[in-house]
Amino acid sequence: MDQADQLILEQLERKKPSIKQCRVCRDEFDISADDLSLLKKLIVPVPTECPECNHRHRLCWRNERNLYKRKCDATGKDIISNYSPDKPYKIYDKDYWYSDQWDPMVFGRDYDPGVSFLEQLNDLMSEAPYPNLMWSNSENSDYTNHAADNKNCYMISTAGGAEDCYFGKGIIYSKNCVDCFKIEKCEDCYECVFGVGNNSCKYLVNSRNCYNCHFSDNLTGCRDCILSNNLRNKQYCIRNKQVTKEEFDTFVAENSFEKLKSEFLANRKERVVKFAEITNCENSTGNYIGNSKNGYMCFGGDEYVDCRYCWDGNAPLLDSYYLYSSGWGAQLQYNSAGCARSYKLIGCNLLFTNSRDCSYCHFCNTTNNCFGCVSLTNKEYCILNKQYSPGEYEKLVEQIKLNMLDTGEYGEYFLIGNSHYGYNETIAQEFFPLSKEEALKQGFKWSDYDPDSGYDGPWYEPNSDVNYYKDESHSGDLLQGVLRCIVVTGRPYRIIGPELAFYLKHNIPIPKKSPDQRHEERFGLVNPYQLWHRQCMCEEVGHGHEGRCRVEFETSYAPERSEKVYCEGCYQKVVL
Repeated sequence: MDQADQLILEQLERKKPSIKQCRVCRDEFDISADDLSLLKKLIVPVPTECPECNHRHRLCWRNERNLYKRKCDATGKDIISNYSPDKPYKIYDKDYWYSDQWDPMVFGRDYDPGVSFLEQLNDLMSEAPYPNLMWSNSENSDYTNHAADNKNCYMISTAGGAEDCYFGKGIIYSKNCVDCFKIEKCEDCYECVFGVGNNSCKYLVNSRNCYNCHFSDNLTGCRDCILSNNLRNKQYCIRNKQVTKEEFDTFVAENSFEKLKSEFLANRKERVVKFAEITNCENSTGNYIGNSKNGYMCFGGDEYVDCRYCWDGNAPLLDSYYLYSSGWGAQLQYNSAGCARSYKLIGCNLLFTNSRDCSYCHFCNTTNNCFGCVSLTNKEYCILNKQYSPGEYEKLVEQIKLNMLDTGEYGEYFLIGNSHYGYNETIAQEFFPLSKEEALKQGFKWSDYDPDSGYDGPWYEPNSDVNYYKDESHSGDLLQGVLRCIVVTGRPYRIIGPELAFYLKHNIPIPKKSPDQRHEERFGLVNPYQLWHRQCMCEEVGHGHEGRCRVEFETSYAPERSEKVYCEGCYQKVVL
């Protein structure tokens, strides 16, 4: 433990649970005894940003879905990248980036104690090259990002083990799925959100182990159900009512896809919901989490253990604070993103394959004991991409940390104004949408690059009957044509061959909205990663209470929403 760590621990020992004011938005946020305990374990100062500003700050550095055509700056090869061609950074084809044909140490520089460390790090970031995509061990899946072990996939992100899947995010070990969000071990699914083990389902949300269920929410172990909610192990249900197989088949045949979709979206606003999707958890708050212990304000993952303010983690994730998309055994990470299988990190982004004891590193692979490094692989005891002996490294790191504590930089993330992307290109825009004017006012970048901005027709108008495209001449016209999104942006898009085959197989109309618009609307089915304190709304007789249930909880359903939000006990009494 160096002098800087001792100073931090001494300061934390003197701290008491308190309310702080966020240095960004000026709103107040709590620092609890549990916060202080974990911060001591991580040996970092008390955060200066509230949770919302902190998440926004990190997420503005992460572009998952926007892909562009550009040239490899090393070979001149045509590549697909999440860096638009107008950006000034060096982007290498990933195979070249991972090769030994270039040396990241040539970008190394000495530390200048008279200059902000984060500004020095930004200078290094501006010169070092990056791989065109986060993509590995995949086949025929060039248009994927933050993805691995996929086959025949197109425009999916944060995905692994997927096959023949298109236009989705969070697709894990699934096959033949289109336009889905956070699904695992699913097959032949369309527009499904938060699903596990589902097969041949359309517009199914928060459901598990279902077959042939459509336009429904919160089903488990069901078959052949439609326009239903909160069912368990049921078959042949319409609007939560038992029917015969013949009645079910007739209803499906007589109602159009768009009519069923419209009813589903309208009815969701009035349904009974459980206060949170939390399964098999102990002393945990958040939503969409399972098998967790002492997870506070955690969202979208499993096996959070002693974690606070962690989002979309991969099981397991331990002893960590302020994270996005880390896990698979990650531990003791603070204010970082995309750092799987890594240990003891502070302020890092995209470290992978068992990195350890690193701070302020970016795009590094298997790095240990590195501080402020960029694009390194299999290195240790480096500072700003310059090699040191272990003794020299420890002495200089101590000096840097002390200086950063004096300037208030230590524990903070990379500077928002130095992000490599426009705010509108990143997932920060998904969770915390801003207008261009708002983003620029708050110090974020904005991207006006649009490769499709010059296109103004001709436009192809898809036939309303998908069976029209069983004729090869008609399908050829569709696949060669450019469609215009029917929402106000009018964005051009295309239909690809495997996508059309999926629509024909499942009798799904050709979408009249662009993939980006569809993703935005799908993301709208996901509750915000935010909690409100509320009281159970149940007033039903026979639920063990007189009048309204008095149980209170933390929920991601805002008070102004129209759903009937129930506590666990009351919800279980309405599940069929």
